[in-house]
Amino acid sequence: YIKTSKTPIQCKALVSQIFLDPYGNVFPCTIWAKKLGNIMEESLKEILEKEDTKKVREQIKRSECPNCWTPCEAHPSIFGNAIELIKNKF
Repeated sequence: YIKTSKTPIQCKALVSQIFLDPYGNVFPCTIWAKKLGNIMEESLKEILEKEDTKKVREQIKRSECPNCWTPCEAHPSIFGNAIELIKNKF
């Protein structure tokens, strides 16, 4: 991270996980306060298919998450990148 300012492994936010607060607000993860919608106003499917959500997903793929040096959901991100991690290690 120090050399590139990018996370060392690909984050899986909006791919295999989201953050849902007690009020039904949907966020990409626990760190990024980018509200994508509210499940009391629209379905989760609608929220995940919105153009704004797709743009955020692309930002995450490019490791352009603000103020994030490591995937906030480390376990899913590590397991989701297991093959790449093993290839780079051996």
